[in-house]
Amino acid sequence: MGDQQSANTVTVPGSDEYRAKIKSAAKGAEDENLHPELILSKILTKNGGKAAVQNLGSSWPISGFMRFPLEHRIHPYTTTGNASFISSNNNVGQTYRLTVKGGGPGKSCVFKPKVMPLNIQSSYHDQGTLLPWSQEVTPAVPSEAAVVLNPLWDVNSASLVLLERHIEHHHLLGFNKYILYAYPEHVEYLTQSPTLLHWAQNDVLQIVTLDALPRYLDMPHFYQRLVYNHAVLSHLGSNMYLAMIDLDEYLVPLKAGLSTIFDMLGACAPPRSHRVNLLFPRYHVIAVGWSNRTASELPLWLSNGSAGSQSNHPLLRYTLVDLQHPPHSKAIVIPGFISNFFVHSATAFTPYNTTHLDSRCMALAHLKNLHKSRVTGGLMVEQRFKPDPIWGAALKGLSKLYKYQVSVVNSSNTNKKGGDESE
Repeated sequence: MGDQQSANTVTVPGSDEYRAKIKSAAKGAEDENLHPELILSKILTKNGGKAAVQNLGSSWPISGFMRFPLEHRIHPYTTTGNASFISSNNNVGQTYRLTVKGGGPGKSCVFKPKVMPLNIQSSYHDQGTLLPWSQEVTPAVPSEAAVVLNPLWDVNSASLVLLERHIEHHHLLGFNKYILYAYPEHVEYLTQSPTLLHWAQNDVLQIVTLDALPRYLDMPHFYQRLVYNHAVLSHLGSNMYLAMIDLDEYLVPLKAGLSTIFDMLGACAPPRSHRVNLLFPRYHVIAVGWSNRTASELPLWLSNGSAGSQSNHPLLRYTLVDLQHPPHSKAIVIPGFISNFFVHSATAFTPYNTTHLDSRCMALAHLKNLHKSRVTGGLMVEQRFKPDPIWGAALKGLSKLYKYQVSVVNSSNTNKKGGDESE
């Protein structure tokens, strides 16, 4: 019974017992350079890095504390009209509380605050070994991919529809995980959506809340860099892609035959390139025939029904693209090779470089007017936003993909109904 009690007890971070366990876990030559406060995964996680549910003695959600490695220590600073996060040697003891929801009762709910070495020329892997980055290695091609989304600034029925559509689209393109950061007070409302609850219970949607995420009315995305760095740090050792994509951005394959994110990255990256820190090209797009082309396009998305109405997907209306003035690129990375993440891009450990993906092979469609009017009207719209044959063909390809999804869903529902009747 004593062993059973020990197995189901969580040591409180900061207690003497906690520190003693950390010191014990940190013993060994390979662990000497590891930040001792970060060995949470060795204490809270059992069974080869699976869910910490058994340690907590309960089902989801899982909660715990996350401390950033010293070389990744992230703190806010503000300037006029701008905000970001920088690495700093000040207040290195800052701790953020992490809560993960996903998988459902009895399901695997990944909780992985990973150990990172103080020496930035090395990285910690699941095998518990230190890999010197001075020795270039070819990473295994990931078989998993996740979208990382910042907290929604405003959670309401409209944002739920947008979120449902965003998850469905990217899941259709092969993303098997969708990591949504959220303010704690929004979680209950989010999980009232049957669609979102379905994704969570099927281990696709993972909702992560970080206590004390900063929020400023004039800077709604102040916390972006904190979120992205946290996502990278939480998945160190995981051989997967993390794509930092916003709610008004949709990944679009531009070449025929590319139906998944893995197809795209394999075909659109230069040969023999480092495929650990990749940049998506991104284009502003607006919907043809919508209002005066400068109004918010949100009603277009809400008038076509809820998620699941893919055969008439609003994205197919976005045939006008600005190819001459692309915005900043966005990044997709393998976490273990990344030393720091900014808002739109990342830096990788030496000798790994940033790889730019072919802009005529795949791209992010940035729905510039989705939330509000952000395109100047008149002649500028006519000059900048034009139909493009490659873009038009890509949307037709998406249309076929959407229709195929609808046919599969309808077939599944018919079979299920028939099975119910036979019983």
